[in-house]
Amino acid sequence: MPRGGHRIGAGRPAGSKAGAKALEPDRGADPLSYMLSVMRDVSVTPLRRDKMAIAAAPFCHAKAVEVGKKQTAEENARTSHLGTRWQHLLE
Repeated sequence: MPRGGHRIGAGRPAGSKAGAKALEPDRGADPLSYMLSVMRDVSVTPLRRDKMAIAAAPFCHAKAVEVGKKQTAEENARTSHLGTRWQHLLE
């Protein structure tokens, strides 16, 4: 009984790897380009497009800076005279 070697019909069909790659649209080289291209592709399901938008958002938009108590108090001290009768004296 022979062991190993070539067996007819075994393995991946010829051209299957290249064929699957050719059907997929070019999505870009970096992850952000990929996420944005999937997000903009109308043939993709809405759920997947939403997930890609959520994943890409931190890379496209800056996070809102939270103002602390100290900065709020300083701003209030600088502008507390506005709208009062002493406004003209302090400007």
